[in-house]
Amino acid sequence: QFCSTTSGHKMVVPLYTPMDPPPFCSTNMSSTVHNDTLFLLSGFQEGNEESTVAASCMSGGVFGDVEQSGNIPSNRIGAAVAAVGDAMFLYGGEGLDMETMGDLYEGEIKGNTIEWVKRDIEDAIDEDTPKPKAESGEGGDAVPAPAPVASRKSKPMWPSGGRKFAAACPALCKGDTVKFFVCGGDGSDSALKTHCLLFDPGSKKWADAKCSGKSPFPLVKHSLVVVNNCGVVFGGKNPVTGELNGSVSVIDFSTMSWSSPKIGGGVSPKARFSHSATVMSNPFPVMLPNFSVASVKSAGSSAVGDGAEGDEGTNPPVAAKKQSGPKGIWGEGEEE
Repeated sequence: QFCSTTSGHKMVVPLYTPMDPPPFCSTNMSSTVHNDTLFLLSGFQEGNEESTVAASCMSGGVFGDVEQSGNIPSNRIGAAVAAVGDAMFLYGGEGLDMETMGDLYEGEIKGNTIEWVKRDIEDAIDEDTPKPKAESGEGGDAVPAPAPVASRKSKPMWPSGGRKFAAACPALCKGDTVKFFVCGGDGSDSALKTHCLLFDPGSKKWADAKCSGKSPFPLVKHSLVVVNNCGVVFGGKNPVTGELNGSVSVIDFSTMSWSSPKIGGGVSPKARFSHSATVMSNPFPVMLPNFSVASVKSAGSSAVGDGAEGDEGTNPPVAAKKQSGPKGIWGEGEEE
């Protein structure tokens, strides 16, 4: 658990309480939170090759099934998933044949139901592009105008090559517009650089996230959570060198700038990848086999699941101390 206190930032190991596992047990699942409901999507199940993604949700400490309809995404692992407003976005991932995927799905969330729509570049044709005028033919008959040629000028950007094992979250950007933010991943040249993406749910357009500062990328299988309009990245693995990442990086979405907070003490988790993390304000702790989630009353709690190489989550449980912190990414006077 990453906490901000009067003496700076520190790591603590929160208390966990065992509970029933979710309706399905998968590896490389994607998770996101919508209105204090935790959604788990996709993932690999041994002996199960369903054609569409599996989905489950947890609300009030109880797991349940998610009813899906519409154009349900195909089954995959390592997809970038995030709830933006009342919509669920799922991008990329690795298919059953280990192919890198680059498709984007938007789902309307209504309770424990999701109605999916597949998005593509045709949904985001740039309406500002001047349209060719019709010309007059022989005899004064009108000749239909030629169709506009698809190009970077006439159509907005659409990520090429796809990404797998990236991370995503909602980002409140300039102009008070909440967008779908994707960072890291593998499977294309752009994903191996310090290269992040933004998708605007309103205009249905992708854009390069022009970030400043030193980012932690390239990384795959890292976690990303949002705390007070800052994205907190932990863990992951360098897809080029194989080196594990044990540091914390923060991006301020109001300025799109990266920074590395100084961890002043506490129990730091080991470097790891393929873990999961989320932020919830519900006053109950949770622990699942190989999938750990914790939360306290403060909205400023973020839990990191165990998934370190050679680490089976044997850190002894110690109580997370409640302290009043200065105004920072958790706000003023909040408990951690």
